This record gives sequence, C-alpha cells and structure tokens, in this order.
Amino acid sequence: PVVAVPYAGVGSHGIGHVEPLVDTFLIATLNGRRVYHVSVGDGDPPEVAFVDTFNAGLRVRSIAALGPCDALLTTEKQNGERGPLARLRVCNNDGFLRPALAC
Repeated sequence: PVVAVPYAGVGSHGIGHVEPLVDTFLIATLNGRRVYHVSVGDGDPPEVAFVDTFNAGLRVRSIAALGPCDALLTTEKQNGERGPLARLRVCNNDGFLRPALAC
C-alpha cells in the first residue's frame, strides 16, 4: 500500500470504492457502512494526515465527486437491493474541510 491507516482507527471491512477529491480521497466501505475522508501528506514515505469518518448506514457501492466538498453515494441494502442516493458534504459551509480525527 502507499499508506497504511492505523487498524485501531478504521477496523476491518472491505473497501468498495476510492474517489479522489481535491487533495483528499473518499474511501467507501461495504460491510463497514462508512465513508472515510482521507488526506495523505507529502512525506517520504507518505503518511495519513487525517481521517474523518462518516456513517452511511448502508453499504456504499460507489462515489461520484460533485465538487471539492461534495459527493454522491450510491448505496445498497444488505440483500443487494438498491438503496437511496445520498449526498455527502466534507466541508463546512465556509468551504474549509471539516475538523477531522488525527491519525
């Protein structure tokens, strides 16, 4: 891997999709029903600068970036049926990134 996120911070569940935003990434999980907003530093080797966790409540199948702060999530229910579309905002109203958990 390019970077390793501490296991204690994210746990164990399958990654379903990774979507780049401006200088950050959204990482969706299937079984964890979460989306992680991750920033990777410029160090050598690169290190995770922050991880912010969003609880989607459903399995996240894919992510489509709508801009530097917003994304559209396609979800699915446990039985494989399509779930609702969900919009995720990772910035505050002033456009700055939300406060995040440090790694």
